[in-house]
Amino acid sequence: MSFTVAPLLIILGVVVVVATGIALIIAVIGPVFRGIGWVIARVFVFIGGMIRDVLRLVGGLITSLVYVPLIASNVLIGRWSAASHYGRSMQAEFGAIGGCLYRVLIGHWARLLALSDLTAGFERRIPEAVLAAPAADTPRGRG
Repeated sequence: MSFTVAPLLIILGVVVVVATGIALIIAVIGPVFRGIGWVIARVFVFIGGMIRDVLRLVGGLITSLVYVPLIASNVLIGRWSAASHYGRSMQAEFGAIGGCLYRVLIGHWARLLALSDLTAGFERRIPEAVLAAPAADTPRGRG
């Protein structure tokens, strides 16, 4: 009877060892593949963001160059409100160009290296503070 139990115990032992090995491999390989997927996703987001911002930067520079003659011609003919309008549009374009430059030089790199919290002040809090700043002061009359 011991001869028939021994092969069954050996087979059961092999099954347990193989099952444990498979479970360990799955437990190790799963996080490794998730980590590889996380890195690949970050790299693709980085590349896409860089391409998008470089194209936006070039487009912003071209748009700014178009505003220069519009502003100059409206100043020459005395259309101050139109010149001011185009000037504000050019100023907004420069703001967008600055944002693109920041993201190309710092922002996308920080996100690629998982340092988003480091740049949160630059990307969120400072622009919110600038937008919430009061408008230009109006001069008070002398009186």
